[in-house]
Amino acid sequence: MSIEILMNFNAPSFVRRGLAALKLAVPESNPETEDTEEIDAPIVTPPSIERLNNVVGGDWWQNILKSRASFSEKVQQVTNGICEHLSKKFREVCQHAIKALPHHTVPKYYLIFGSRHPDALILMNDEMVKSRLTLAELAKPKYPTLFEMRSPELIPDIGKLPTIILKHTSQPTKRGSVILNVIHECFCQFATKEIRGCIEQMLKDGSLKSETGKVRINNSVKIFAIAK
Repeated sequence: MSIEILMNFNAPSFVRRGLAALKLAVPESNPETEDTEEIDAPIVTPPSIERLNNVVGGDWWQNILKSRASFSEKVQQVTNGICEHLSKKFREVCQHAIKALPHHTVPKYYLIFGSRHPDALILMNDEMVKSRLTLAELAKPKYPTLFEMRSPELIPDIGKLPTIILKHTSQPTKRGSVILNVIHECFCQFATKEIRGCIEQMLKDGSLKSETGKVRINNSVKIFAIAK
């Protein structure tokens, strides 16, 4: 049995209201960095600090908003704080920024997922990858191009996957744990089968080795990087 949580956290809205409640400068929306159409209604009456504390489980966010960090940095740091608090209740917690345009530094919102079982995290990751691929297909150019014209937000660079895997195999580690660690680092970027396939290819080319010496292994077998 497991309990999961999936939430859309409007971090930019929270930060703007938090700044208003603390009587700090609230930045104007910038179409170069965020989706201005997603901006909430004007803040006529700032929400109370007590209410904001209740939303995120404490007053820890206030120091972040009082810092000299940029608006986008504050948005990310508050989201990280939410994930840290959820980690006290859920073993597996990941976040994914939903942006209107790839170059935006301020997401429309964050999708935050938490579970007490790693299988749920893997399942959620793979389903989100499928959803991303659907959007990528819609953004596909009408005519074939020599190079990939879609953004890494839609088509992550799978060429980076071996380097990421090597980072998590500096010590003998079960393949299942390596896959989970890669998903934690790259939530919603690579499907389980892509990670598993990359590991198999790396075992074939000798950049990885398994404790059994075989290429075809299961998730219980430890793998490790070969020093060059």
